[in-house]
Amino acid sequence: LEAKQLEASNNEEFEAAEAMEAELELARARVAKAAERLSTLDTQLLRQEEALVAQCRKTVHHLGGTICTLRSCRDDEVSELRRSVESEGERVASVEERLGVETERLEVELRRLSEDQAQLDEQARDVEGQIDAAVADETA
Repeated sequence: LEAKQLEASNNEEFEAAEAMEAELELARARVAKAAERLSTLDTQLLRQEEALVAQCRKTVHHLGGTICTLRSCRDDEVSELRRSVESEGERVASVEERLGVETERLEVELRRLSEDQAQLDEQARDVEGQIDAAVADETA
């Protein structure tokens, strides 16, 4: 539009150039208003970005603290589990040792009882033999 106005002025078409001037002023006003609105929007966007960045930093800081807390809790739990496993391992070893001792005792007791049973069986045979002999003597 400015180029057409300049051409009209150069061709000495001043009325046409003046008519274009009003249109140019209106267009310039619209451009100025749009530039002002764009500047306002840029400022608002910048403020929103700054607020968002600040909130993100705050969230990251908070989550970092949460992560540290969780890691600490996890480490404590792992330590407790390790202690528990060690303690349980010691308890199992103690029980296994007692079971071994008790098994040996029972094996000794079983051998003794087997020997006693063998002696009793022998005594029973001797008594049966004596009874048989006594019955045979009486019947003879």
